[in-house]
Amino acid sequence: MTIRRDLDLLQSEGKIQRFHGGAVSHAKGAMAWSPVLVGARQTAMSAADKSVLLPDSAKFGYHSLAIFAALDAFDELITDDRPDESEAGV
Repeated sequence: MTIRRDLDLLQSEGKIQRFHGGAVSHAKGAMAWSPVLVGARQTAMSAADKSVLLPDSAKFGYHSLAIFAALDAFDELITDDRPDESEAGV
């Protein structure tokens, strides 16, 4: 199975909630593209047994005012490549 199919299966069984879009900053945390989404993401995270952040490496280094969680709020951080030196530090 691919990661996408695994995630699709888990979501269809109601075991995970996926979010799309956003940015990641080691200094600030996980960010949504809109402040309207912050409350929904925080509610979903608080209801989850485990929170995993799966950003692609291109999402690191961007900034937004819509921060929904510090990186240490996630149980795991999985990405496709190591962030560049300016964002390294996890």
